[in-house]
Amino acid sequence: MSIAEEKIEIITNDEWLSSLKTRVAKTKWVVGRTSGPTIFKVPRIFQEADPKAYEPKMVSLGPYHHGNIHLKAMEDLKWHYLKEFLGRNPGKPLEDYIDQIKEREHEARMAYSEKVDMTSDEFAQMMLLDCCFVIEIIDLWKTYVERQEKEEEEEEELGEAPEKESKSTKKKKLKMSNAEEKSEIITNEEWLSSLKKRADPKAYEPKMVSLGPYHHGNIHLKAMEDLKWHYLKKFLGRNPRMSLEDYIEQIREREDKARMAYSEKVDMTSDEFVQMMLLDCCFVIEIIHSNVEKQEEEKTVDKQIRCTRSWFRTARPMHSVVASTARPMHSLAARQMTMSEKQLRTDGKGTEAVHNPITSTQYTLPVVVRDMLMLENQLPFLLLQTLFKSAFPESADPLENWTLKFVSNFVKSKIENPPNIGIKKIHHILHLWHYYIDPYKKRDGGKPSTSLCHKPNRNNLRRSREDYHTTSLLKWIPSATQLMEAGVHFKKKEATNFLDITFQNGEMGIPLLQVDDDTETFLRNLIAFEQCSKNVSLHVTAYAALMDCIINTAADVALLQQHGIILSGLGDGKQVANLFNKLCKEVTLDYDKSYVSGIYKDVNEHWTNQCNQWRARLNHDYFSNPWAVISVFAAILLFVLTITQTIYSALSYVRPPN
Repeated sequence: MSIAEEKIEIITNDEWLSSLKTRVAKTKWVVGRTSGPTIFKVPRIFQEADPKAYEPKMVSLGPYHHGNIHLKAMEDLKWHYLKEFLGRNPGKPLEDYIDQIKEREHEARMAYSEKVDMTSDEFAQMMLLDCCFVIEIIDLWKTYVERQEKEEEEEEELGEAPEKESKSTKKKKLKMSNAEEKSEIITNEEWLSSLKKRADPKAYEPKMVSLGPYHHGNIHLKAMEDLKWHYLKKFLGRNPRMSLEDYIEQIREREDKARMAYSEKVDMTSDEFVQMMLLDCCFVIEIIHSNVEKQEEEKTVDKQIRCTRSWFRTARPMHSVVASTARPMHSLAARQMTMSEKQLRTDGKGTEAVHNPITSTQYTLPVVVRDMLMLENQLPFLLLQTLFKSAFPESADPLENWTLKFVSNFVKSKIENPPNIGIKKIHHILHLWHYYIDPYKKRDGGKPSTSLCHKPNRNNLRRSREDYHTTSLLKWIPSATQLMEAGVHFKKKEATNFLDITFQNGEMGIPLLQVDDDTETFLRNLIAFEQCSKNVSLHVTAYAALMDCIINTAADVALLQQHGIILSGLGDGKQVANLFNKLCKEVTLDYDKSYVSGIYKDVNEHWTNQCNQWRARLNHDYFSNPWAVISVFAAILLFVLTITQTIYSALSYVRPPN
């Protein structure tokens, strides 16, 4: 190495050494930490096992997850809670709270194991919002629990059942407290909807038609937008006394209420919003009315045909006469059954309109009904009801009954005596269907369920003192195959409501459930509606949780299929099991306050009873088939004869014959 190279290396080393000394001189010990950090960031080695286990799903508190996109919705909500917090003490201004935080800022920063890369103002604002949010949430919960305990005491004093309400309780429910107002803000925000979408995004997206603002303008739904204009033209011909301007005016008068029905801001002008509502509402009303009307006509024609055939069999039993007379009746039926379809294909003047994809194929209409039951594809029932009454002023049945008949035809459910539901109780079509299948309402002879008139927490969070010790038994029951081994018998229950599950004397009655490609979508949207809403019960969530326990494997599905409880169109039983095993992910349910809590308790008591298991094992081993039964009785008979012979032999020895 030359002398010049040695000088360069020395100079370089001197510069490097000088930079090290400068860095060491500038480095200062962290002061003010007395016992180390108390709020840690999870080490990477733990995160590698399951990262989601350490990530918040709904709200960010502190700096580690601050600013995450999927938690953004709750950041806006925190400002509402801050406003509530500032109203607690009117004499204390916002500046005082900020000063209190800034005085303790250094100590607060030191509580975190990692450096908080935020300015003083940013840190103080974050702490103020997060702390006030937590304080208000705790106070909200405390206030609610105290109110529920007070209501329970009043009910006990009056000697009434929990389902009945005292006059004082009813008066309280007429006024929404601050706690309930805040809960309304929580349950109607976008974050809960996004939470549902993480499980299966396609289950919440319409396939064919957009209703309302959430999916309005989607390219793959564009074809149906043009068809809506033809349905609007048909709707305008229903009542000649009503003009297009009249319907537009009706919607404008209710525009504010309609906008407020949606949890997210509708970024549309007044004209755009009114046009969208007019087209969508008229489309839905025409689809419902035309199809129900067609069903009623088909029933009438079928009844006429049956009556005519019966008359000819009794009065004129000649085969030739019957045949010649029945032929025109069939042609009449064909003409009447296609009348509604022809009306849909023609405009108000009777001229042939464009090709209608909804009525031209058997596939399209069920998909449209599926889209009408999407949580994010709903229309304010207030508008639907208003337009329906104007277009059909002489209709004997309200829109609720028409809608229930229409939906039941596609979800394979029977409608018996549809209830006359007031408009103030129904928010949209999915809410209407959820209201109808409410098991408590059905058992009360058509009266509204208590859980629909109050906060859902009244049904799910209120627990009595004597129920605390049974909570551990109410979160799980064995699967169907395990229950069968314990002597539980499964039976297909004849019921119009798929939620009406019962368990009595070791027999579990479950209504028929027809599982197809749309079953998961149907259940998921009902569950999402329950989770997002405030004044509805959680009965579908409870049903899904119970079925999740009963169905674990394909063997459980096969057992239920043998008893006629499940009718599957998905293929193998594993797909059905996977469907139910995924339904209750990311949902909230208080098991001991669900409508099936008694089933959980009774089934577990039956399961833990050893006598039931011994009896079931005995039946399985010795009485499972006729030959086994015959063998058992033969063995018993042989045993009795042997004992008899032994007794006679002993008697002959003791008392020998003369």
